[in-house]
Amino acid sequence: MAGRRPELSEKLHRLIWDLWVYKGMGTEQIANHINSDTALKSEFGEISSQGVYYHIVHIRDELEKTVNEDALDSYVGEFIRAKEGLDSDIEAIQKLIDNEQASTLPNKDILLKLMKLKHDVKVDRFRLLQDVELPIRVKKLKRERERMVGTVPVAQLEVNKDERISEQGNTEDSSISNN
Repeated sequence: MAGRRPELSEKLHRLIWDLWVYKGMGTEQIANHINSDTALKSEFGEISSQGVYYHIVHIRDELEKTVNEDALDSYVGEFIRAKEGLDSDIEAIQKLIDNEQASTLPNKDILLKLMKLKHDVKVDRFRLLQDVELPIRVKKLKRERERMVGTVPVAQLEVNKDERISEQGNTEDSSISNN
């Protein structure tokens, strides 16, 4: 039974990894998913959102260590494509709103639905910026800082042992300055 605990913890970790990374579930959703599935609950026991969060912290650390700059650049590219797609959606919805308003008998229900849709897309775009862009920039800055730490020269104070320094300044003998 002593060997079973690490295996079970690793299996739970992989499950949380899959649900969090690939399915985009949050801590509460993962906990509810595991607790509502009788097979998972019997295997892992009841799990709290704090227990899930513990694993997510470790998963973030693992991802931070495995992301190289090429992967980060391709991730940034995907982010930019998604952002541009949302921007074009907003423009298309605005054209539909303009066309409906220009019609002789504009349908207020359609206008309200289009405006709500435009608002929802803008909120999605803002969430994309908030959830993705900031962590990407932080990761890039961390990488640059790690590279810079090794290249920044450390200033060293060199002291010439042949010279004596008195409180009055640099003199050869401190007794001379007292006269």
